[in-house]
Amino acid sequence: MKQRLKDFKRGIAGRIVTHLFAFGIIPLGVVGLLFLFIFFKSQKQDIIALQQEISQRIAASVSTYINQSVSQIQIFAGMLDLKDSNIGHVRHLCNSLLDRVSAYESITIADAAGNEKVKVSRYYTYRPFEMENIADQKGFQRAIWNREPHIGEVGISGYSRFPTMKITAPVNDYRERITGAVIIEISILRIWNLISRQRIGGNRYAYIVDRKGKLIAYQEISSVLEKKDMSGIRGVREFLSGKTGVYQYPGIKGNRVIGAVEEIRPIGWGVVVELPVQTAYRNLHLLSGLFLLVLIATTGAAVFLGLKFSYQSIIRPIRYLQKEAGIIEEGELTRRIELDREDELGQLAQSFNQMVFNLQRITVFRNELLGEIAERKRTEAELRESEERYRTIFENAPMGIMRFDGTGTILECNEPFAEIIGAPRSRLISFNMLENMPSGPARQALFDAIETGVGHFEGPYISVSGDKDIIIKANHKCIRKEGDRSVEWISIFEDVSERQRLERQFRQAQKMEAVGTLAGGIAHDFNNLLMGIMGNASLILNRIEPDDPIAKKARIIENMVERGSALTRQLLGFARGGKYEVTVEDINVLIREHNEIFGRTRKEITIVEDFAENLWPAEVDRGQFGQVLMNLYINAWQAMPGGGNIFVRTQNINLDQGYVRAFTVKAGRYIKITVTDTGDGIDTENQQKIFEPFFTTKGIGIGTGLGLASVYGIMKNHDGFINVYSQKGCGTTFTLYFPASERNIMSENLQISGEIRTGTGTILLVDDEDMIAEVGAEMLQALGYEVLIAFNGKEALQLFDEHQKKIDLVILDMIMPDMSGGEVFDQLKKKDEMVKVILSSGYSVNGQAQEILERGCNGFIQKPFTLEDLSKKVGEILAS
Repeated sequence: MKQRLKDFKRGIAGRIVTHLFAFGIIPLGVVGLLFLFIFFKSQKQDIIALQQEISQRIAASVSTYINQSVSQIQIFAGMLDLKDSNIGHVRHLCNSLLDRVSAYESITIADAAGNEKVKVSRYYTYRPFEMENIADQKGFQRAIWNREPHIGEVGISGYSRFPTMKITAPVNDYRERITGAVIIEISILRIWNLISRQRIGGNRYAYIVDRKGKLIAYQEISSVLEKKDMSGIRGVREFLSGKTGVYQYPGIKGNRVIGAVEEIRPIGWGVVVELPVQTAYRNLHLLSGLFLLVLIATTGAAVFLGLKFSYQSIIRPIRYLQKEAGIIEEGELTRRIELDREDELGQLAQSFNQMVFNLQRITVFRNELLGEIAERKRTEAELRESEERYRTIFENAPMGIMRFDGTGTILECNEPFAEIIGAPRSRLISFNMLENMPSGPARQALFDAIETGVGHFEGPYISVSGDKDIIIKANHKCIRKEGDRSVEWISIFEDVSERQRLERQFRQAQKMEAVGTLAGGIAHDFNNLLMGIMGNASLILNRIEPDDPIAKKARIIENMVERGSALTRQLLGFARGGKYEVTVEDINVLIREHNEIFGRTRKEITIVEDFAENLWPAEVDRGQFGQVLMNLYINAWQAMPGGGNIFVRTQNINLDQGYVRAFTVKAGRYIKITVTDTGDGIDTENQQKIFEPFFTTKGIGIGTGLGLASVYGIMKNHDGFINVYSQKGCGTTFTLYFPASERNIMSENLQISGEIRTGTGTILLVDDEDMIAEVGAEMLQALGYEVLIAFNGKEALQLFDEHQKKIDLVILDMIMPDMSGGEVFDQLKKKDEMVKVILSSGYSVNGQAQEILERGCNGFIQKPFTLEDLSKKVGEILAS
């Protein structure tokens, strides 16, 4: 039996049955099931649409009822006259309205102050109602304030003990003035009657929830009376989140339902219509079962008919074989039958395939031959493409490339190589480098490459023409061998002169930055020491007569402190200590002013001016700019002891990123100032040191070594940079670059120094240095001020809290341990937005100090300062 079944499966009949199921019965079943699925989905959509329609109809009905009730109450309110003489008539109207409208349970009339005037109820009481004041009730307030009816939330009636809602409407007199309000309590059970009159079907049920999800209308009155919370039901939960629609979920009765949710406007309630899923889909399931029965019956009939007529298909492959045999007999040897079968037809197909076997061998041989031809063409194309890529790279590479043989003869080179070597390209081909190069590291690198395969050289190189002195980097490597013998090498040449120059400038800038930081710290501490000396000297001068012998000594002390302060200003200038007072200036005008001053004192020097017209303005500190020019002029004068010329030139220039990269500044518009002298010049070794502090080539007592150091720092502080070019015996050229400003030049009014200003008020002085704090306090007291002293930030904030009302000004040291001046300033501003603060520091107005000033600080005074400086700064800030 098993063998017969196996033979049937392998035979033609088995194949027919398999094909019938594969291409007939299974697709038919899939189409039927797909149709059933589409039909089932369509019916579900109809049920959902009907649910939604019923919920919308109920919502519209309830909304219409509420709107009608509101309109009716408004009309009734318009009929009322709340004069005391009409109260009896008003009560009569209220009783009449209760008789006409069965949904109304009670009516309350109140005046504009909320005092109840009339109160009637459907449920009669034997004692009169107690009149109350309802002015604090939300419904009454909103109706009076908004001058329109207000619908309140659902509650339990105090008369019937059934759920009701209150509608409050304002009462106006003939002048449209509000004289009171009418409050009508409406039974919710009347609204349920509206739902029960809707045609929703015997299996559906509906209910209404308020805006909090509480049940307010349902067929089970007990659930309504207890205001059952329905927020756990999904349909109600979707409504509370602001959504409406149709959902499936466990309903109010616990069974799974199709629930439609709709909002009742304008009151904001939600109506939910639920239909049990089992009931909704009962008929649909019956229709689906019937459809499956019909499909099975149809499939059975199709199988029977298919088996009956499919056997006829056996003739078709036999005719196919006959036709193919005839074609082969006529000489067409490209035909082949694809019948992988083990029956008689399969044997015939094998015989056919045997006949075309020789043809297959010929075809395979031909295809192999064609493949070899195609591979050869592909290889040739790749070689041509590789050669083109090599040639493109060779000709367009930014570095110099050269090929040479074992004798050192150049076989090929590109144009950058010819430019580096300094000879025409045509002359370099066949040029023997080993025969013509002098002995040295460059020639040795070629020998190393020929002997070992690789060679390297980096160092100075003089071009063939002798007009270029550059630094090159060369790498040689063998690229072709014949057996064990190297026969061809390639060299990569690169001009690294500019890169090394940039690296030296970068290292120099880093060194100057480090030295500048040290110089700034020294200057700050030195200024603090000078402050103690200057303050005491000022106090002595203030307390003695001008002709007192001690006064002369005190003034000498002040002068010496001023000279020390000038020295620290140079240090701070080098240390990028800050721009003291930046203004937008015409550089040409400033240079002319300083040229006149210098020319009057050094008449043996001739200054030649070459100023650009329409020169861009720049933002500079006038004093520091003058210090830069004077330092350069003095250096030039000292380099020309017998007299000479100084050439000063200005011009506008745009610098790109490649040029300014080594100077760590931004590309853009700059004012270029060139100062050239005809002096002795500076040798190469000293050019690397001239901007270092305390470096000088002058004798002892002639110079401090801070002049060019401060020039360097001032240029850095102005976001600019400086270059120097000099040869011994050929003069020196300094080139200054100041960033151009987008702002317009403003005229400046110079303030003339005045006498010492006294004043009154309380000043909080904050400084962590005991000596400076004590001297500063004495100076302020000498000026007439009351002084509070704090030696750190925390103590300053504590004193400010205790004496905030009497403190008129705070003088705040910027550099303090634990809590910096910036942190103390921010805390003071939080405590009093209008507090006046003067910053005090041994540093200048830069960096952190400038940031604090931009945050609202009123002024800055640099240590050391005189009594006159302090009096003017304090008086200026207090008067502002």
